[in-house]
Order: sequence, then structure tokens, then C-alpha cells
Amino acid sequence: MIRKIPAFCFFVLAVYATAAAEEYRIDNVVRGVKSTALLLDGKFYSIIEDNGEIVEFDSHKKIFTLIDPSLRIQTQINAAEMRKKITDMQQKIAGDPKTDKESFAYFAANPVFTSESDTAAGRIVLQSRWIDYEITAVPFHDKSSEMYYDFCDWMCYLNLRINPFSSAVLTRLTVNRLLREEKKFPVSVSVAIYPKGKQGFSKPDKAESSHKIVRRFSEPERKQIGQINELKQKFPQVSFEEYQKQVAGKK
Repeated sequence: MIRKIPAFCFFVLAVYATAAAEEYRIDNVVRGVKSTALLLDGKFYSIIEDNGEIVEFDSHKKIFTLIDPSLRIQTQINAAEMRKKITDMQQKIAGDPKTDKESFAYFAANPVFTSESDTAAGRIVLQSRWIDYEITAVPFHDKSSEMYYDFCDWMCYLNLRINPFSSAVLTRLTVNRLLREEKKFPVSVSVAIYPKGKQGFSKPDKAESSHKIVRRFSEPERKQIGQINELKQKFPQVSFEEYQKQVAGKK
């Protein structure tokens, strides 16, 4: 089962002056799935519209909390331990002499793209045998931008933890690093994935995303965060494996 957890490597549609407090709302549409992410005091809260699932990331403690209101359960994931396991796996695949250097698994563990950019148009194109990205980006200078990009990286790791066979998300770390280095944020992203590589008339799996960031919360959003904190107090905590099992069972 593929769970729909948004990939926040790509998220900016509009940028406004920096607010005094660290608070943002990010509206996302990824593969047609709408979600909202809220940032307040170093914590990100992501609410997915189609299934109601909530993801909280505490950037200070490096802890993910996943909450399913319909099942009335929650689970926690140590983000640092999760990242280490995935990084170790990447290094093992990339360094194993038995790994087929022409395989998608090797590319995902050690992605390399050719790139071209049009600075005036804010357009960046990244290409490879397996995956192509076309990104429209805008300059972005913000005191909290590093926190954003860190969160983007963490969400990539979470996606892979939830969907172990979706190794393509690892390539987003490379894309994210490029945007971080150029101090740019994407306005829109088009992705074309070739599961068997570019050959003959192979057709890619295409996806598009758009994102909008808004400074300062409205009162309903503040209440929403309060309600999430209440759910954390009420719902029992289960293991990640049990959480996955119950979420899969309600489909």
C-alpha cells in the first residue's frame, strides 16, 4: 500500500516579508493530494486532506509523531535513528560491488543529474536516465529557510520509512540540496520517473506539485494546532508497525 505523505522538498508559490515570529502556513497539492503544513516554534504540523492523517515534526527533539484521528491512535519515530538507517542502506547499496551500477536502486542511492538553468525565467531542468525534474524557482532569503530545507529532507526520509519501496524519494534530497545551495525555492515542480529507464518508447510516471506559503496564522489554524496537541494527550501510542497495520486495514 502506498500512503500519501506529501514530499515537502518542494513548496513555495509566493513569498512575503519575514514575520517576526516563526510561523507559516504552507498549502500543498502533490499528485492531486491536498495538504496543509503549519510551522510554529520549531514544530511542523502537516494535515492531509484525503485521509485526515496528521504528521507532527519536532525539530528540536527530532521526533515525528503520526496521528490517525479516525483510528484514534498515534505513533512516534525517532527521526535521527531513521535517517541513520536509511543513510547506511544508501551507502551499502552504493558501495556493494555486487550492485548493478546500471540499476535504478544504485541510481536512487547515488543520484547524479545533468542540469541546465535559465536564471531569468527561474527555470531549472535536471535529467538522468531514470528521473527528470523541471522546476520553476524564485530567489528566497529568509532567516528560517534552513529550517525549511531541513524539514524537507526529514520528510523525504519519512516517506521512505512509510513506503520502503519508494526509493525514488531519495533523489529529492539531491534536488533539495541544489536549491538550498542556490538559495532558491521552487514555485512548481514536474517530475517524470522512468521505472525501467529511458529506452525505446517507454512512458514515464509523471507528477506535478504546487505550493504556497503564507505568513502568520489565522485563528482557526491556531485552534487546529491546539486540537492536535489535545489528540496527542488522548490517543494511545502504539508501535510504528502496529500503526502501519491498522492504517492499512482501514483502506
